[in-house]
Amino acid sequence: MANPDRPRGFTPVRHINGGSWNNALAVRALVDDEGFDEAGAGAWTIGIGTAVQYNAHEDAGAGNLATLPSVLPLVDEDASGAGLSKLVYGVVVGIGNAASGDTLNPGETGPWDADLLGGPNLVTPAEIEADVDAYVLYIAPAKDWIFEIQNDSAEVLGVGVTGAVNTASSATVNVNQSTGRDQTEFNLTADEVQLRIVEIPEYPDNDAELANARAHVMFVDAWPVAESQ
Repeated sequence: MANPDRPRGFTPVRHINGGSWNNALAVRALVDDEGFDEAGAGAWTIGIGTAVQYNAHEDAGAGNLATLPSVLPLVDEDASGAGLSKLVYGVVVGIGNAASGDTLNPGETGPWDADLLGGPNLVTPAEIEADVDAYVLYIAPAKDWIFEIQNDSAEVLGVGVTGAVNTASSATVNVNQSTGRDQTEFNLTADEVQLRIVEIPEYPDNDAELANARAHVMFVDAWPVAESQ
């Protein structure tokens, strides 16, 4: 039977040592406001499941936020072969709000923006431009973690197959505006090797030869060490 079409971006599953993912393991980062507003990235909303690439400390925040790295959404092949500064840092699993402008208080807001609990948990370029230090991303590190993602077309998937991210081209579709989930999918291609399949999960509704199949993947170009913040 056909696979359900439910793109949700990347979902952390487990570590290569077999340990399960827990959101308490997430690291924190800020959004690089200048890069986020540039052509090619300015249309991209950040939601749960969005893959982000490391961008050093280009736009470090104030106070204790100044220690956090800054990141940008991974848009198509941006991170592939672009050098260490463009390696995939991880996947967004929560979006917090700095409690007092330049002071993050995890006990107060944690990985969820309290103002958005009644709606989608996402961040737009306009919100970052209005207050660059207001939003803190909670991220599942790319290095050594396995993620589930949906394939974008009918292809024969198997362990060892490589591919790239396939993202939509505007903010209205790259993140579901109702759920706040990213819509990125896996794209089997020989030209770009960002992802490698390590397992095809055995679900009753997951045929690896049909469109919308789900696969467990690892990032090939992963940031070597996620900063513990």
